[in-house]
Amino acid sequence: MRKYLVRLCGAFSEGWRVFCESSHQRAEQDSVEIKYDNSSYIFASWGLDDGQAADLARKAAEQGVTRAQYDLGMMYVMGKGMETDEQQAAVWFRKAAMQGDIDAQYELAQMYDGGRIGVTRDGGEAARWYRKAAEQGHSSAQSGLGYLYRVGHGVEQDDYQAAVWYRKSAEQGNTSGQYHLGIMHFMGWGVEQDDSLAVDWWRKAAEQRDRYATNSLGVMYCLGRGVAKNETQAVIWFKKAADRWDHLAQYNLGLMYEKGLGIAQDYQQALALYHKAARDYGSQIAKYQIGMMYFEGQGVAKDYQQAERWFRRAALVRKGQYRWDDAMYCKWLAQNICLAMNWDNSMEEYRGYAIAHYTLGQMHEEGIGMAQDYGRAVGRYRKAAEQGVASAQYSLGRMYELGRGVEQDNKQATVWYRNAAEQGVVAAQNSLGRMYEKNLGGEKDFQQAAVWYRKAAEQGDAEAQYNLGVKYEGGQGVPQDYKLAYIWFSVAAANGYVNAVKGRDRLAPILPPAVLIEAQELAGKYFEQYQPQW
Repeated sequence: MRKYLVRLCGAFSEGWRVFCESSHQRAEQDSVEIKYDNSSYIFASWGLDDGQAADLARKAAEQGVTRAQYDLGMMYVMGKGMETDEQQAAVWFRKAAMQGDIDAQYELAQMYDGGRIGVTRDGGEAARWYRKAAEQGHSSAQSGLGYLYRVGHGVEQDDYQAAVWYRKSAEQGNTSGQYHLGIMHFMGWGVEQDDSLAVDWWRKAAEQRDRYATNSLGVMYCLGRGVAKNETQAVIWFKKAADRWDHLAQYNLGLMYEKGLGIAQDYQQALALYHKAARDYGSQIAKYQIGMMYFEGQGVAKDYQQAERWFRRAALVRKGQYRWDDAMYCKWLAQNICLAMNWDNSMEEYRGYAIAHYTLGQMHEEGIGMAQDYGRAVGRYRKAAEQGVASAQYSLGRMYELGRGVEQDNKQATVWYRNAAEQGVVAAQNSLGRMYEKNLGGEKDFQQAAVWYRKAAEQGDAEAQYNLGVKYEGGQGVPQDYKLAYIWFSVAAANGYVNAVKGRDRLAPILPPAVLIEAQELAGKYFEQYQPQW
């Protein structure tokens, strides 16, 4: 959606620029003459109204004057001197494009790319017309062609070609090309990953008031990527982007106010910014954050009913609302800020509408602000889990294992535990290890159990540390090793797992004194190294 709006606005602004630049004023006292010549320029005076201009453009267009055909198309798009009619706009853009007008070629490509009213969406036709204009140096068409290569729409997906065309556009000063080339460098798509170059291109676009690039600079200052970390500078750039009506910047600025990063903590300001992003732009993550403020009682009185209301709003997403670049943009900008602040939301979790389902699931399961309802909890967890929310995947697995709100099914529990475990959810890793150990998911495998216990243990999970100790003591899935068993029992005990104390004390008399001393020293190091990550 973001890309569509940028390019729609780009179409308007580019068309109006060309219209104005191709219009030359010739005043002769109180009389004016409007005409198109063989060079297809429109000569206009301030004395001509939109209706007269449209009539003259139509007459010239019907006589085959290329520029008049393009101008008439733009008049239909903008409703200048006539009712807006994109079907008619497409007709006249096509006529001008067939005669080689690069601006008309670009506008026609836009219509095919977006599936506007005038044409059926057709990636192949969009690519054909973008290419014709791009090869003649049209910077916006170059950026548009780069986009098609990036997403594989109408052409075979090719990051290298995407970067080539974005660069051609960017080097002409096109802000869309600069912004997207910055993304390519940031992500390492088709070019070498380079945060500094990403910052350079975003700065160029930001200096031309591109709101998306401006917000991106704020993110980089917040993360300290490509520039020295500076939260105060991040706030400055977020404010600039927010003033340019970027809803993600408003959300990001709200985060800075909420957490007191780079600016004095102010819950009221944070809430106001979230409301603005939610009200004016329908931001799902802003709606979710408003819900969290009601849930936690930050800036407002704690109110679970209001929290639920906002979570439900955040969870409602219309089919097809997000295009590739909008989803990607939300993901790496907002979510990287989340990580930079050391929150425990994962990259995949922080999509406001998906995690809202997860939070509603928690409220239903625990009866927070509403009647406890396991069935509804499962429904919410499933919606979030299918969107990739790792914590929801774990919760759904747990509901299957316990038979809460759904028929008990260890195989399904194992499936969802694995999905969450592969995303790094510690509890899911430990649970997956247990499923392998106890043959609960249909496959008994001590080696796999030990693998997953280790992953969780090294992230500081005390139960997994104990379970790994048991594996070493019994030689199940790993070579029997009393020393390592003692070490992991000791670490688990230090992290508060009571049963581990018995295991540690059981092994201490078995170990030779020198080995015991070494094991105790290593246990201290492991304890420092493998602290909980939450």
